[in-house]
Amino acid sequence: FFRVIRFDRNQVVNIFKGDDLELYFENEIGARRRLSGCDFLPALIGVDEKKKVFTEEYVCRHPFKSNSLRGLDPVDIAGRVREIIRQTRSAAPVRVTNREEYVAGLTAALLARPETDGDTRNYIRRLGVEACDRETVELVFSHGDFRKDQLFFGPAGELKVIDWENSGYFSRYRDPLEFFLSEEWLYNKPAVPPEWFLDVQRSQLRGDCALYLLELAHFPVRFRRNFLLTRNIPLIQKLEKRIRRKLLK
Repeated sequence: FFRVIRFDRNQVVNIFKGDDLELYFENEIGARRRLSGCDFLPALIGVDEKKKVFTEEYVCRHPFKSNSLRGLDPVDIAGRVREIIRQTRSAAPVRVTNREEYVAGLTAALLARPETDGDTRNYIRRLGVEACDRETVELVFSHGDFRKDQLFFGPAGELKVIDWENSGYFSRYRDPLEFFLSEEWLYNKPAVPPEWFLDVQRSQLRGDCALYLLELAHFPVRFRRNFLLTRNIPLIQKLEKRIRRKLLK
């Protein structure tokens, strides 16, 4: 959604790539300002609202990848990631809403799309039924795309998180599930079980996992990029298989 147009060892200049990406830009800058006091965020140096350009602190010592994690304590790293998620949630009030109404809004938007074929409709309806396992849902401020490739180690070994263009209010387990499913190294050892990282028993996660998948399916509609919907559903179905294998045994 954006590209680097200039950088040095002090700062990075980013520009968004199209006029149809205004919502991404608003989310990015809004999150940077909302979380400005958090040390896991690269400092925002300047913003040009008209040109959709922002300048941020350069922080990358090396990326958060398995080969860069050797020799590190998985409990420490997982704890630092969990704290980032906690601080992100704390940046805005929690919104407790009727779960059935929230799920109905997501499914209705997806079922209304002309590119949603019969098989996809059945899949979306099934996720909707599974997601409605409780009366309420907590919507919290979230990164929205909290994968391991959004994390970098800064100069002093601190963790920094980039790419906040998908941020907004999502269900409570959006960020931790996204990270858990993208990172293998932390969970190959019993020192960091899923229950510890997610702060919930796996037996209670089934409905939250279905809601997480439904939010992912809704992603293209939310950002008015509906052409991605048909491409998105097969990836979500693969992710569901992974969830069932890793979390819902």
